[in-house]
Amino acid sequence: MSNAEYLSKDILEDQYIRSFSPFHYVEVALGTSRIHLRNRFVTSPTLSQKVYSLVCAGLACGLHVYVTITYFEKYYKYPIIYYTFVSLASMHFMTFACNIIHLRFFNTVENQEFYVQMQQLDRMLKVHDCINNMQYLYNIYTVAASILILFCTFICGVFLHYLLAIGFIGILYGVLCCALEWMHCASLLIYFYLRIRYINAIISNHLEGKLVLAEIKHFRLPRRSLLRHLASSVHDFESSPVDLYVAALFDAYSTFQNLYRFQLLLFVGNFFLHCLLSFFVEILSAQKGLINRETWIEFTDMPAISLISTLTAIAISIRCELFLREVMRTRRLCVNVLARHYDGVIRDKAKRILRTLDARPPSLSVYDMWHMHAGTLPAVTNILTTLMVAILQFVLL
Repeated sequence: MSNAEYLSKDILEDQYIRSFSPFHYVEVALGTSRIHLRNRFVTSPTLSQKVYSLVCAGLACGLHVYVTITYFEKYYKYPIIYYTFVSLASMHFMTFACNIIHLRFFNTVENQEFYVQMQQLDRMLKVHDCINNMQYLYNIYTVAASILILFCTFICGVFLHYLLAIGFIGILYGVLCCALEWMHCASLLIYFYLRIRYINAIISNHLEGKLVLAEIKHFRLPRRSLLRHLASSVHDFESSPVDLYVAALFDAYSTFQNLYRFQLLLFVGNFFLHCLLSFFVEILSAQKGLINRETWIEFTDMPAISLISTLTAIAISIRCELFLREVMRTRRLCVNVLARHYDGVIRDKAKRILRTLDARPPSLSVYDMWHMHAGTLPAVTNILTTLMVAILQFVLL
């Protein structure tokens, strides 16, 4: 009986699976999925999936070498431009290789447990299907936009030369794998944001009275009134173990940080180096007269990749900030509960929530080197612009 109960906790619900399906199906096709999902159970990637990933990585490596030999050689008479292009391609391949190896061969058990942990959190919160529908819509829009931008970039490569386009498949494949994993990280931030906002709706209903909407027009935005309406039918702050909900949410969030901090390190490093190297090679190419009406399309790939990285950085920074602000609101609501109740079970529950918030910082830490929030992107942009001005002075003066 205990074994059956254990298995029942590991079964994933259809709505939960559907909410992350846009990322999962594409990642399975690309060979970068962290998990293997079958019959509503989640397991580690199979041996065949790991072999498939290694084959894809080997083909990508061969295509990178092919592009270096057949395409970059025309810049060989400009040594600085040539080696900068080679460095860019090598950097993207190394980022891709580190990413796919980390996804498939490291933390396999932890990744499996993380998805079960999120499902158990949803069961505790009795999350309504419309919240998972919101997550599904956000994810499918994100995946579609990322693929569309890279597809347009590939079409530009086709116009250059058919055979060269085959080589560019390897570069764009690696960029797509990394971009989707980074956007998946941003998607999980939305998951935690929606759940902490839902918990805040439970506390708000206790302080302000339950809110019941006569008509619900749409479920695309997590409006506070909508979440309070959904929470009012299944939760009550006095009887529901909201403190346990908060503790379970931050347990899952800590696991998320441990699993995705390496991807965030790769992202920031790749974003920083790509912007600098691509800016440097564009300036040098313009100075040498290599960019003209016939060749300008050749230099659109690097700005397109920079655009994807910038959008990803904006998405991660904004969603980290949204989660931080919602946690701050949780703290304010609990303080209001303490001001209203001078003793009793409700006051003790609010105290336990505050202790959890004090013990579990909500900031997204990258190996304790920096924290992701709304100010991260402006800070990185400030450093980049300073270095770009230095590059301009070095090239033009």
